[in-house]
Amino acid sequence: NNVTFQHASVLDLPFEDNTFDVVFSQALLSHLQDPVTAVLEQKRVTKIGGMVVARTMYSSGIAYYPKNLLLEEASRFNFKPIKDNGGDPDLGIKLGKIFRKAGFGDIKHTMFCDTSFKSLAKDVFAPEVMNREYNKKLLAAGKITLKKLQQYQQAWLDFANDPDAFSYCPAGEIIAVKQKL
Repeated sequence: NNVTFQHASVLDLPFEDNTFDVVFSQALLSHLQDPVTAVLEQKRVTKIGGMVVARTMYSSGIAYYPKNLLLEEASRFNFKPIKDNGGDPDLGIKLGKIFRKAGFGDIKHTMFCDTSFKSLAKDVFAPEVMNREYNKKLLAAGKITLKKLQQYQQAWLDFANDPDAFSYCPAGEIIAVKQKL
């Protein structure tokens, strides 16, 4: 009874200044061309003494065992839409800089290592290789072959089905406190 959901742009939040105790974003900032503007908007709607909290990936730190060059290529391909749209899939390691540019001084920036890629490989990454609109557009434009997409899909499935396979993806996490002006 005490929760509501509202669809809005993080660049133009429909809330008054100083509304929330905590504003949190998960895997959002790396997709944006201008993450500082988003953090400034999150800061605006946060109360004095409240926190703006974010978590986002550092894709260059992803590692797979056993080593598989095709899987690593498929993984980099997964982040191509982010780069092509002006985002930064490595933003997690740069969160401190982003939040300082947004005027935060009281910042705690840490890294977390997510080990869920094995389950994501089977349930998300393999199916999305063939279903993602971005990939369909590349295929239609002749910028990737069906064979290559199928190889990526199979690499994800092989990884997911290997009982000895392991991976990790580092993510930056930040907690920033809004100080008095």
